[in-house]
Amino acid sequence: MVDLGNRVSIYQPEQEGLKFPEEPHFNSNEELRLYRKKRLVAACHFFAQQKLDYGFAGHLTIRDPEHPELYWTNPMAVHFDQVKLSNLILVDHAGKVVEGDYAVNRAGFVLHAAVHEEHPDILAMCHAHTVYGTAFAALGKPLAPITQDACAFFEDHTVIKEDAGAVAVEDDAGPRVARAFKGVKAAIHQNHGLFTASRHSIDSAAFWFAALERCCQQQLMVEAAGGAPIQVPDEAARYSREHVGSEYIGWLAVQSGLTLAHHGWSWTSGGNIDLTGVITEAKLGNPHGVLKVAVEGELWTVEVGQPWRNERAGLKDGDLSEGVEIRIIGEPSARAEDKLLKAERIFLGDREYPLYPDRS
Repeated sequence: MVDLGNRVSIYQPEQEGLKFPEEPHFNSNEELRLYRKKRLVAACHFFAQQKLDYGFAGHLTIRDPEHPELYWTNPMAVHFDQVKLSNLILVDHAGKVVEGDYAVNRAGFVLHAAVHEEHPDILAMCHAHTVYGTAFAALGKPLAPITQDACAFFEDHTVIKEDAGAVAVEDDAGPRVARAFKGVKAAIHQNHGLFTASRHSIDSAAFWFAALERCCQQQLMVEAAGGAPIQVPDEAARYSREHVGSEYIGWLAVQSGLTLAHHGWSWTSGGNIDLTGVITEAKLGNPHGVLKVAVEGELWTVEVGQPWRNERAGLKDGDLSEGVEIRIIGEPSARAEDKLLKAERIFLGDREYPLYPDRS
C-alpha cells in the first residue's frame, strides 16, 4: 500500500499551498447542525439534478449532532428541488415529527429509522426509486467488479432479500432490513432499489448513491450487449476500492455538485436555476424590470419582465422592493457564474407569481 503520511487519501496534494477542498470543523453543535441541514438540502437538490426522483418516493436523512436519536429528513410529497431549510423535518425513531410542519414519508421512516437505530455509527442515508437501480435490484444479485467505478463497491455492499418487493409501511419490516447494513456503505434491496449509508456525511451518502445507480446502468448495458463481462481480479478490485471507494472519496467527489445548492442556488431538473435571497435594489421601469438579489454573499441580477407582465402575474407596487426575501426560478445566462437570470416564476412567502401565465 502507498504510504500516505498524514493524508487521508492519495488524492490529497503533497505540495503545500494548493487550493483543495478541506473538510470543515465546527465549534458548537449549533454550527454543525446548520451545516448538516444545508448539506441535506444541497443533497436533495443534487438528487433532482441527477434526475433521481420518482413521485414522492425517496428520502435522505442525517443525524442531529446534539440529539443522535433524532434525524433530519426531507418532507413528504415535496420534490427534491423544492426542499429547503425551512421545510426540513426532525424525526425520532418512532416516526414522530418533533420539529417542522410537514409529514414524514411512512416508508422512509420505517427503513431509515430502523437503520439509524440499529447502527449508531451511521450518520446519513439515501434511498430513491431510480430507473437502473430498481431494474438491477430485480436480478437479486450483487454488483460485479467489471469496471474501476464498480470496484468502489467490491465487498462493500450487500443484497437484501428480506421483504423483497413489499412496501415497507409496517414497523416490523425495518429491523429485518436494517441488520444488513453492518459494515457496508450500500445495499441493493431485491425488487425494490438502492440504499446508501454513510458514517461520514450526507455528502458521501449522496455521491455513492448516484455512483451506485451509474454502476447498475453500466452493468445492465454490458450484459445486454451479450457475452460475459470480464471481471477485475479480486486483489485489484480491493486495491481500487481502497483508493476510490472510501467515505472520504465520496465526500470529495461530490463537492462541486453540492456546492451550488449550498450557496443559496441550485439547478432544477429542467435546467433552470432556483435561488433564494433578499432584494437589495429594484428598478421596475421600462423596458423591463431588473432586481439585484443578494444570495448568501453573492449578488445576482434578475430580469423580471415588462411592467404589464408583472401586473398580469398579480404583482403589485411595493411587492418587489428593497429588503424583501424572494425566491426565483428562471433561465440563466449562458454561464451560471455570470450571476444573471431571467425570472419565470417568483415566490413571495407561500404565494407563486408566474411571470408568463400564458405558458403551459
